[in-house]
Amino acid sequence: MRQLKSVLAVFIALAILGVSFTTVPYTPKKTTSASLLQGNAHVNGGGTALEGGVKSTFVFNAVQLPDGSVNGHLHYNIRLTNTEFDMDITCLSINGNRATLYGTVTSVSGSNIPSYIFVGNTASFTVEDNGNGKAADKISDVFLSTVFGTVSCADNWNTYLTVSGNISIKE
Repeated sequence: MRQLKSVLAVFIALAILGVSFTTVPYTPKKTTSASLLQGNAHVNGGGTALEGGVKSTFVFNAVQLPDGSVNGHLHYNIRLTNTEFDMDITCLSINGNRATLYGTVTSVSGSNIPSYIFVGNTASFTVEDNGNGKAADKISDVFLSTVFGTVSCADNWNTYLTVSGNISIKE
């Protein structure tokens, strides 16, 4: 909110000084999110999982681009410790109905943040897509390098948290 007020104050000051603004027509990019996924391996999902008897929530996505690079994001809210963090996902490894994702923590917030969760830390996690219906999808913990040593896209963590939500893996 403070940032919005600052931006508005700048525009008002410029208007008082007689600075005029011109609009530039918006030209959408030719590649849309949906078209980017066509033919490219991708994983996405979200939901809740119980950790220490408390629901944690998460949402993530990752797509392997035609040049082999991976673009993705994870947002995780650990309610047990009132900690939220974001991660840029830069690696994706798919093996059947399981996928391991790897990246770097980019932001952390909360009131009781564990010391091992910090910006710049690397981490990996594994998800399992068991289809829609009775077979529940799963997600592992997010394994941080400060706790578990070297982590990578080659990890294949045991998936033990049952997800109330959905995970989708497309190779």
